[in-house]
Amino acid sequence: MVRRQLGGLLTRAVPVSLFAPGSPLQEMLVAYKAAPSRTARRERHTWLAGLLGEFLSLHLPCLAGPATMADPVVLAIPVPSSSSPRPSWAGEHPLVGLVGAAVANEPRLEVAALLVRWP
Repeated sequence: MVRRQLGGLLTRAVPVSLFAPGSPLQEMLVAYKAAPSRTARRERHTWLAGLLGEFLSLHLPCLAGPATMADPVVLAIPVPSSSSPRPSWAGEHPLVGLVGAAVANEPRLEVAALLVRWP
């Protein structure tokens, strides 16, 4: 499924989940995704993107190996728990913008296309 959607093979896949079910962080992420408007989502966006960006920067050596001249690119692939569009998404799943902001300051990280759920 991933290869079909991304158009190539992955050499390694490391799933990252930011929260434990029932945690305050899960509540924040759910509130971010379900926000009724862009303004309501923006309130949570900066904090969540900063947290994810810090996590990815701290763990980049684990994901990509030590920094070298031949640094591999690490794809951050948003995988939504739901993909039913909401009017407040304005045509883009909110995880795409969140992950994009999180990786903006790390040249070895790129955002891949949002994966879609399959049956």
